[in-house]
Amino acid sequence: MQSDSLSSGSQRRLAWTGRAVALSAIILLTALPLLGCSLCQTFTESAGKLFGGGSQETTTTETTGTDSTVETQLPLPLQETGESQLVVLTQRRGNATRTAILDTLRYHTGMGSERGSLFVVLWLAKKGRWAMFQGRTEKNGTPVEALLTYNVTSGAWRVVGFAKGGWKQVVAGDYPQAPAAVFSGARAWPAEVGSSSGGFRNLTNRKSSSTRAAILDAIRANMGWTINGKKIVFTVKWLGEQDGWAYFVGEEYNVKLPLDCLLRRSGGTWRVIVTQGEGDFPQTIRQAHPEAPSAIFDGYP
Repeated sequence: MQSDSLSSGSQRRLAWTGRAVALSAIILLTALPLLGCSLCQTFTESAGKLFGGGSQETTTTETTGTDSTVETQLPLPLQETGESQLVVLTQRRGNATRTAILDTLRYHTGMGSERGSLFVVLWLAKKGRWAMFQGRTEKNGTPVEALLTYNVTSGAWRVVGFAKGGWKQVVAGDYPQAPAAVFSGARAWPAEVGSSSGGFRNLTNRKSSSTRAAILDAIRANMGWTINGKKIVFTVKWLGEQDGWAYFVGEEYNVKLPLDCLLRRSGGTWRVIVTQGEGDFPQTIRQAHPEAPSAIFDGYP
């Protein structure tokens, strides 16, 4: 009888022990989601140390994430075009890159008393992180040339080569690190005063010239003298004259209307033969009027 009693007590104890183990297992399984992150990480690190690997995968993931962040933060102007493509911005008014370059240049210390001046842009081209400008200040007609580079870190353009008062002073040979293509449209512009032996005259900035005034009035008359009730005013980018022929490139100041005009003088009066918006006009007009002197076109790219 005693043996049967002990056997029954042992069974009860075993049963309680089994229930306790089962209850502990349930509690552990319930707590695992809360402990999972740190426990799994500890387990993974331990396994990595034991078998190798582990930590290398974590480093690779972090590096990839960092590179991706840097790429999305690159300033937009540099992403506008491919590194190998030359982009001519001379006439692309409103282009963000063109505006940023001109704003940088007009407040450059080398501008001196003309800081903040507006420009007549004769050449502006960009390739990769480099840009070349050639033009005149709008008020005084002062020649200005500049080579600029784009700083990715600061997201700004910086002047690295500058010249004022003359043409072809900033040249490719002095800056071998810059792509030669950005200099391709820069040129030695004809003198503002005087004439060649063939009678050619550059009247672009000769505001006191009666011939210049007569040519501009002829263009105004051809346009009806006014636009939106205002007298037509021109920003002159180029005006060449020879032997009774004249070629004008510019824009109407009030409405920013671009114009190219070929004019002919007859009986002392100038009249417009052809006029159109800017484009590949010199080549077109030369074919249509081969009798016009080539010099009046050669001064403008």
